[in-house]
Amino acid sequence: MSDLVTLERQVYLRRPEAAATAAQVMLAMATSTLALDKARDPKPAELTLPVLTRIAAALCTAAVDPALPVRREDFARLAVVHGALANTLVASGFGSADHALALIGLPSARSATLSKPELERYLRFFALYTLDADVAPDIAQVLAGPPDLALLNFLKLIAVKPIATLHGHVQRDALLDLQDSIQPGQLPATPDHVVLLSNAWMLVSYAEHPRKHEVKRKLNPVMRDVMGRMGVKDAPGLVRRPDRTPTVVVASEIMHSNHVQYRYFGQYLRQLKSRFHSVLVTDRREVDDHVRDLFHEVRDFERRTDGSHLKTAAGLIREIDPDVLYYPSVGMRHWGVALANLRLAPVQVMGLGHTASSYCETVDYCVAEAGLVSGPEVWHETMVLIPDAAHILERSPHYVPVEPQIREKPATLRIALPSNLLKINPRFLQFLAELRAATRRPIDFHLFPNVSGVELAAARAVVAKALPGATVHPILAYNRYLALLNQCDINLSPFPFGGMHSVIDSIRQGLPVVALEGRESHNRTDAMLLRRFGMPDWLICHSEDDYRHQALRLIDDDALRVEVSRQAAGCGVDRLIYGNAATPLRTEFADAIDWIHGHHEAIKADGRPIWTLEDRMAFMPPLVA
Repeated sequence: MSDLVTLERQVYLRRPEAAATAAQVMLAMATSTLALDKARDPKPAELTLPVLTRIAAALCTAAVDPALPVRREDFARLAVVHGALANTLVASGFGSADHALALIGLPSARSATLSKPELERYLRFFALYTLDADVAPDIAQVLAGPPDLALLNFLKLIAVKPIATLHGHVQRDALLDLQDSIQPGQLPATPDHVVLLSNAWMLVSYAEHPRKHEVKRKLNPVMRDVMGRMGVKDAPGLVRRPDRTPTVVVASEIMHSNHVQYRYFGQYLRQLKSRFHSVLVTDRREVDDHVRDLFHEVRDFERRTDGSHLKTAAGLIREIDPDVLYYPSVGMRHWGVALANLRLAPVQVMGLGHTASSYCETVDYCVAEAGLVSGPEVWHETMVLIPDAAHILERSPHYVPVEPQIREKPATLRIALPSNLLKINPRFLQFLAELRAATRRPIDFHLFPNVSGVELAAARAVVAKALPGATVHPILAYNRYLALLNQCDINLSPFPFGGMHSVIDSIRQGLPVVALEGRESHNRTDAMLLRRFGMPDWLICHSEDDYRHQALRLIDDDALRVEVSRQAAGCGVDRLIYGNAATPLRTEFADAIDWIHGHHEAIKADGRPIWTLEDRMAFMPPLVA
């Protein structure tokens, strides 16, 4: 029997296990393992509109039918797959669950103590509710109810991509505005709930609220509590050894040579290997021969459904007994967020593979390029800056050059949006729709959101409403992606979360990039790169009106666009920013780690939030008796 038919039988025959079955089917949707007919076709289901609509109908019926119980444990299971549920609703023929939410009725809960009828309505309504729903309670009611349920409610609503509507985009910021009202709650100590928490932890970065990252002050203690109950705790008896050449453990969430993280950090990791004893700790799937070449040792672990890999990973780090623990990113994988909230080394440092502060009390420093840091107000870590020019990327061993194709007078202009789905928010889509309406020529939009399955189905539904006729590409091999990008004419970088590798790819292929610079690191990467490549300053905008004006200049003026395209294609991206094992190594990154290791106590005693290269050169730490 197929997963879909099983769900429908459970729901429409009013079986009490229907809600649990719904959670299992949503998990299959989230992992792209849903089967339509297991007996005849073991392959994952093709998520057509009829299939998605049948699933959405069953989900809505299960939530509405008073004969089908929705218990606390069902709510907790459904919370971890809420993203798949939300995407199914968006991509279905219904487009939302508003019809079912209206039948359930708005919850009346306004306190932590609920009567039995109030609790039942709360569970049914919020099991189905998404931030995009038009049938919406006062947003504060999301955090009403028992603290454990309210915490689950908050996390599942934040951990959704894509947000489908402008209303949902605004509601997410309104929910983040209530972060001070989040009461201490306890998550179930399961690996699925660790994933839910880490997804919400990361996805706040794609909102617009000015305090969005501060919510991690609430989420980090929850993660430490879950880790403790799963038997994963701080390393005891850590000893500082500043007088010896340090052992540096690199706990890398993503490192495979096919990924942009390998390109971003490869040369930095070569610096560490040349100066210190470097050891990689990562998921076994992230290791290949190109990765092994960057370290003295590699220790890997295998992800387990019971969550035991978290204890294994922490144990590997404790066995190595590092002087410095370095996370190239925090947020890209659940185990990175989990371990970063523990003290496993005397000195712990992060990088900007995910360009946001961790707010972890256990992360002491962030080493970052100076152009990515506007000031201390959005950082919890002590920031140690290195020059922008010090950042040389590792050349991908899989890259095959594609000759730039600059179209001089196309009948229809092709605009590329080569950004992860996380970055393509409804307000940016609305901005693009207004841009299309304002231009004098036909435009085709090509999106490269790097998603598959139900996320791809939802992305196509959302984009079709905002930008009719736009092409939303599935996940592509890197060289195939480059070939399609090469057929486009302009890259309009998203806001508030910009790009980096997409900017490099675009400039190399001769696509002008328009960017909006802000105060957060994630909306400064584009500008930093455009300056390094010597591109015209006017491509770096500081307001939406300026962005609109400059984008329309390029769209409407072929001669100007071709001139900028030729400048981009001729600026020498490979020469300016790429290296490999044969490239003479710079030292700035290793210098920063060495300085941190040698002067940790004095740096913290000094108390300044940001250290430039000049600050470090002038720093005279007190002599230790």
